[in-house]
Amino acid sequence: MRGLSFYAGDWVGEKMETQIVMPKPYSGFLAQVEALSGQKIYRCNQCAKCTAGCPAAQDMDFPPRRAMRALQLGLGAELLRSSAIWTCLYCRTCSVRCPMEIDVDRVLEAVRLLAVAQGQPSLEARVVGFHRIFLRLLRWGGRIYDLGLGGWFNLSTGRPWANMGLFVALVSKGRMSFRPLKVKASREVRAIFARVKGMEATPPSAS
Repeated sequence: MRGLSFYAGDWVGEKMETQIVMPKPYSGFLAQVEALSGQKIYRCNQCAKCTAGCPAAQDMDFPPRRAMRALQLGLGAELLRSSAIWTCLYCRTCSVRCPMEIDVDRVLEAVRLLAVAQGQPSLEARVVGFHRIFLRLLRWGGRIYDLGLGGWFNLSTGRPWANMGLFVALVSKGRMSFRPLKVKASREVRAIFARVKGMEATPPSAS
């Protein structure tokens, strides 16, 4: 069987990247991604409008079009290990631009959820750490405590004095509070997190 170029058509810098891969049959991993996202991956016709509009594409190893093609070719393991699923900003530009009405950002989110469920090491460990701190603070108070988020993240990454100039500027202008604030419905927010945790108690696993 002849190999297919799944990178063809994507430009990185001033050159086109190409990689020859062997297509695989319809995989269990693809079925799981479709079930989680509610999207039909094979509807993608590789027009690349998603990648053309993606503000983070140049920082991704698998921009949206490549990610969709990787799924079509059965390259689930490669996508699970990619940085793209963590670099995605979830701005939904790819989904809005898709002429086939595929919710591409939901597809990437489904892959990210599978990666978390499997404990897959991330190439973007700092991004993963930021996500976790963000969600912990949101679960605690129902809103984000900016000082806590920045301080906790800096300590967790071994850079306690990072962005200190920005911190001073925000505090001096009254844009950042030292006191953490909670929403009145913080108990309800924690209940939502508890329900989601229950739903994720038996996460799907990729084959």
